[in-house]
Amino acid sequence: MNTHISNSRCRGFSLLEALVATVIFSVGLLGLGILHTKGLQFSRNAYVRTQATVLTRELADRMRANPAATEDGLYVYSASALAPIVSDEPADCGASNCSPADVAGYDLAAWWGKVQSELPVATASVAQNGPDGYRITVLWDDTGNSQGTPSCPVDQVSGSSGWQCYRIRYVP
Repeated sequence: MNTHISNSRCRGFSLLEALVATVIFSVGLLGLGILHTKGLQFSRNAYVRTQATVLTRELADRMRANPAATEDGLYVYSASALAPIVSDEPADCGASNCSPADVAGYDLAAWWGKVQSELPVATASVAQNGPDGYRITVLWDDTGNSQGTPSCPVDQVSGSSGWQCYRIRYVP
């Protein structure tokens, strides 16, 4: 029985093995690169959602600290109504005595500034929810190319066309 394989039949086989190994290794590295990119994206999304959570809880705490203004509905605003408050330079209630209405204006202006600086393309609203207190909603563009009007359906956490939202209910 002849177990010796001729040298001419094996010629080039090592080169083919090396080529296949290189292709497999390249596909593995490409997969790792994609995995790393997705991990960074998910980490950023988690960070932004955490910031939205902190911001909505912060406003609820500010409302809790100012019960007179909360009962009078002075914290009810939408993002478009907040713009004049921010540009009117509300009184610095940290340095002087202010009325509950001034404190509410100061709180909303400070909060709105944080929403704009910490969330990408953000909008927010504070709505009175009848006897159930207030609904604080923050929406932001999670993809960088969201289209349409930002909206946050009542039963969902994702808005329309790439908008993400976070909503809490505050009962005084």
